[in-house]
This record gives sequence, C-alpha cells and structure tokens, in this order.
Amino acid sequence: TRQAAEYIQKMVDDRRNFLIAGGTYSGKTTLMNCVLSLIDPEHRLFVIEQVQELKIVSPNHVLTECDPEQGVTAKRAVMLAMRFSPGRIFLGELRGAEAYDWMDAANTGHPGSGATIHSDSAADALRRLEKLVMSADSGVPYEAVQADIGDTVHSVLYIQQKHGNRRLSQICEIQGFDRESGKYRVNSLNFGD
Repeated sequence: TRQAAEYIQKMVDDRRNFLIAGGTYSGKTTLMNCVLSLIDPEHRLFVIEQVQELKIVSPNHVLTECDPEQGVTAKRAVMLAMRFSPGRIFLGELRGAEAYDWMDAANTGHPGSGATIHSDSAADALRRLEKLVMSADSGVPYEAVQADIGDTVHSVLYIQQKHGNRRLSQICEIQGFDRESGKYRVNSLNFGD
C-alpha cells in the first residue's frame, strides 16, 4: 500500500536497521532490491551475498560474494567490510554466526543496515535471529543477546507468498526488549491490503 511504501521510505531516510523476513520464494530479495534502490547514492553500501542475486543500482557500493571453499565466509566478509568504510552493511541472507557480526556492525556506526532472514512471521524472525547470533558462541548471555537485538533491529518487514501472490503482510517496529516479561516490545503496523 501507499502507507507501507511511505513507511519504508522513512525507515530508509531515518537510517533504521531492518530485517526482511519470509519463507522461500516469498520475495525477500525483490523487496531488498526495492529498499536498496531508495538509499541516498552518497551512502556507501557494503553488500554480502552467498550467491549474487541483488541488483544494486547505487554506484557507491562494494559487493562481496562469499565462497567458503576459498575462505570467504559471510562472517569473515562482515569483518572485512570494516576496511571499506561502509555507511551501511547488507546481507543477502543471515544463515549463521555472521548474524552476530552484522548486528555488532549495525549497532556501532553503520545505521540503516539490513538483512534478509528465513522465518514464518515477523516474531519468528527475531527468534531465529537469536539462534543465529547464539551460534557465534561469543560468550554473550542469552538475555543480553535479546537486549542487543531489541536495540539493534528497528523494523521487521514480513513478506509472504500465498497462491502465487506475494505481499508485504506485516511491518513491525521493534522498540526494545523488556527484561521483566522476557519479550520484545513490538508495535505491529497495519496499513491494510
């Protein structure tokens, strides 16, 4: 909807960190392409993918295609990104321990970063991110990981495919993590269909 498009443009302009969540073939990459096309070309983008699928229109970008057999894992690529003075860091898909490094980068000087993640809902995306961050075995306690996610991820855009149609079905603003209740503070936005 127009309101959802306006929300996404504001999210980009305000440099909010985000996840694009959904199942296989739901349209995550297509939506990420749309979001990337909205970014000011003055901002330097560092994009990491396992297999190149994103179509980056900004002339100010660095693209790294991972090849674990050659020693270039997504985790290593996020760490290497710091050498290229990126304004924002994007991962074509969070799959493992690189989630820890992406969150650390997004929360320490690279606002407006984003990634896609497989999940069955916006809430499930946060739980999956928890598992991926914990797989880095950084020694950070689980509750601290949840608090970091609540501070780092500002929006989750959930896209789904039903009967061959793809649609952005949920947009959630994440407003931190409540240690007392053990839950994320989530504002689900409804822009209609």
